[in-house]
Amino acid sequence: MMRLRLTNYLLMGTIGSVLMGGVGSQIPVQAQPDPVQQLIETNRCLRCNLTNADLSGLDLQGANLKGANLQGANLAGTNLTGANLRNVTLRLADLTNANLSGTNLAGIYFTQAILNGTDLSGSNLAWANLVQADLSYALLNGADLSHADLTGANLTGAMLIEASLANAKLYQSNLTDADFTDADLTGAIMPDGSRN
Repeated sequence: MMRLRLTNYLLMGTIGSVLMGGVGSQIPVQAQPDPVQQLIETNRCLRCNLTNADLSGLDLQGANLKGANLQGANLAGTNLTGANLRNVTLRLADLTNANLSGTNLAGIYFTQAILNGTDLSGSNLAWANLVQADLSYALLNGADLSHADLTGANLTGAMLIEASLANAKLYQSNLTDADFTDADLTGAIMPDGSRN
């Protein structure tokens, strides 16, 4: 009788240990997928943390990156045409020579981003935060930059033909050799602080 109780006690202890995740338990833990690999394989990465990720030169046309954090990411030469970048953070990201033409970028945070030579033609950048962004030699023809904050941005040599900059903030921005042919600057705050 004593032997039977001891066996039952040991058996119950082992079952309890397994159920509680204790010593000897073999409960598998599912690994989180690598967000970069997930993006490459599925062209989707909703609310992913892609901080400082190297995505340079990838074809991410039409990718769904809604809510992703791309702060400090390397997107140089990347094709993001038609990508869903709603609620994305691109602060300090490098988008040199990237293609974002025709993309909806309304309200995006591009603070201190590098957009040198980036194609943003026909893109919606209304209400975008481009404070201290480098947009030198960027293509912004026909882009909607209404209400965008370009305070301290570098627009040297940028092409802004027929772009809308109505009520945009260009305070302390560098506009050297920028082309504003037929651009709408109604109500824009100019580099010297005056309103157009």
